Amino acid sequence: AIQGTAEENQAQLQSAFAALQSGRHQKVRVPLKGDQQGNVDATVWLAYAHACFRLEGNAPAISALERSLYLDPSNLRALLFKADCLEQLGHCCVHGSDLFE
Repeated sequence: AIQGTAEENQAQLQSAFAALQSGRHQKVRVPLKGDQQGNVDATVWLAYAHACFRLEGNAPAISALERSLYLDPSNLRALLFKADCLEQLGHCCVHGSDLFE
């Protein structure tokens, strides 16, 4: 969980993001799942949503996407990813990428 000084928090976030970029998705979940102090920005939550999707599927990814969209409601990537996840769960009739075709 992310707790401690601002420097420690930043180091943990950088470590989590590096793990995501290198494909070690399970390592991302530990620091981000415990962020209770609001130290994680919308972009990191979007990246976390991708990790959740790869590890657990659509439903967990949607929770992370909702956190990302709460912080940045106009994030088009998060909106499209959420639309795709909802569509795969049968909750939506339009595929996110179809909006631009």
